[in-house]
Amino acid sequence: MGIARVLLSGCEILIFDEVTAGLDQKNKDAVMDVIEKLSIDYIVVMISHDELTLQHQVTYTL
Repeated sequence: MGIARVLLSGCEILIFDEVTAGLDQKNKDAVMDVIEKLSIDYIVVMISHDELTLQHQVTYTL
């Protein structure tokens, strides 16, 4: 619901903080598929301690 609200508000940058925490693998995959599709039209920033969540993403470590 939160993602839909942000998309309707016209934001160009989406920030996801631990977006897959607490999800089973099937739901993690579904969420990551949605985020991958969103990254075509939006700037996506993902914050996660889970290296597997970020394995196919361009990452920057501070």
